[in-house]
Amino acid sequence: MSSHIIASFQPAKERLVSLLKEVNQLEIKFPDPNMTIEEKEDFYVIRKRVLEDKLRRIQLCVTTLESINDKWFTYTQQIVTMKRREEEEEKYKTVTEGDQGIFQLLHEGKEAIITLTMHMDEVDQNLKQLSKELTNKQTKEEAKFTPSSNINVNLPHLSLPTFDGDPRQWRQFWSSFNAAVHTQAIPEIQKLNYLYSCLKGKALQAISGYDIAPENYEVIRKLLNEKYGDHSIVTTLLYNELQSIKRNEREWIGTIENIERVLRQLEALGESLEHSNIEIMIESKLPLWILNKVYKHKKKDMPWSILKLRNFLTSLVNVNEQIRNCQHSLTQLNIKSTTTKQEQKQRYNPGELQHCRQ
Repeated sequence: MSSHIIASFQPAKERLVSLLKEVNQLEIKFPDPNMTIEEKEDFYVIRKRVLEDKLRRIQLCVTTLESINDKWFTYTQQIVTMKRREEEEEKYKTVTEGDQGIFQLLHEGKEAIITLTMHMDEVDQNLKQLSKELTNKQTKEEAKFTPSSNINVNLPHLSLPTFDGDPRQWRQFWSSFNAAVHTQAIPEIQKLNYLYSCLKGKALQAISGYDIAPENYEVIRKLLNEKYGDHSIVTTLLYNELQSIKRNEREWIGTIENIERVLRQLEALGESLEHSNIEIMIESKLPLWILNKVYKHKKKDMPWSILKLRNFLTSLVNVNEQIRNCQHSLTQLNIKSTTTKQEQKQRYNPGELQHCRQ
């Protein structure tokens, strides 16, 4: 039994020895004084990640060794035969005591945990100080654009866009908000208030835990962009939307316009549409009489492509629209002509003419 326990010590022991060596060789440098505040922040953030990684791995090794040690000690105490217990205790002492023993290694591991924790506390203090400096810097920069602290830049009284958490609408929303608010020379707190007023539904819930404070504007903006601006999520939703479009014999114009709208969004995201799956999907949404026209046109215009198919469908919609406009104009003209004739008949009254002659 003890041979298995001793064998289980080895991997954690070797790993801890290696980690302790890395910690002892770790150089705690300071950022270059010429660095910007943002660069210093990045410097300390990277250092914190390294320290956290070392700390967690050493804690894991220490916990593993302590668990195995407890298991072995319990096992030796449960041995009934005195001679066998003495032999087992001797093995236990050999492995655990001395300069190379487990107890010494655990002690060094715990010392390293204390050292790493102190370094991390120091990094946190530096990051807090840099955060204050960055806030002061931003306040001074904002003051350059504001003649008085009591005067805010009044944005045009335009209706700001809204966003309810649909990733497909994020690009359009952010383009409008970016131009109307984000790029304006106004305080961060004012931008954040505008942003909150534009969010609804799931998007508003996603940031509900954040305080309305100037330092949170960039945090919230980045969070929203990461959550809703992921192209892979948007493209998946658009392909699903394309798939869900139904064939409609009567409202075929709306069907084609919806297909084209989705395809244009996919193109804007850099998606290649020239493959057979897209062609099959588009054709499955079309009425049979349009498919008949498509296949006839395809034979005359080889090699065929998705772009040619889209152009052909768009031309069908445009021609139909021209015909409808023409029919509407003719109808209006006929109504006007009929009205004019009725007015002329009302003006010409033979009875009134005979009365005048008398």
